Amino acid sequence: MEKELYDPATGETRKVLKAATPLLVNASSEREAYLQASNDRLREICTKKIDTTMIGSLDAVESEIAVYSEGLSESEKLKLKGLYSKIRSRVLDNGNNQKRAITEEFKHYIIDWQKYTMTMQVKPRN
Repeated sequence: MEKELYDPATGETRKVLKAATPLLVNASSEREAYLQASNDRLREICTKKIDTTMIGSLDAVESEIAVYSEGLSESEKLKLKGLYSKIRSRVLDNGNNQKRAITEEFKHYIIDWQKYTMTMQVKPRN
């Protein structure tokens, strides 16, 4: 669910995912909500990148095993399949552990998203 959040530091309003914060009452609580939304945003981006890394790694291993397994007997292919299952399980377990660790680590930081800015030169008309 999205809500609009006013950032008193920049004077801008933007839509953010609803954070688990109480109803905004004053500028201080608005700022706290903005900081929490900034933290949540970066945490989500980081965990998504960990997911992408895990899936990409598994895809690379699976592709290489598929090439290697061409011409092997069925029993050897079953052994490779079992090996891949062990590798897959370890990669996913390690990645999920890192995602949990990063979520805990983010609790120790105050993050203020500076947003994207662009400075454009305005040239006078002739």
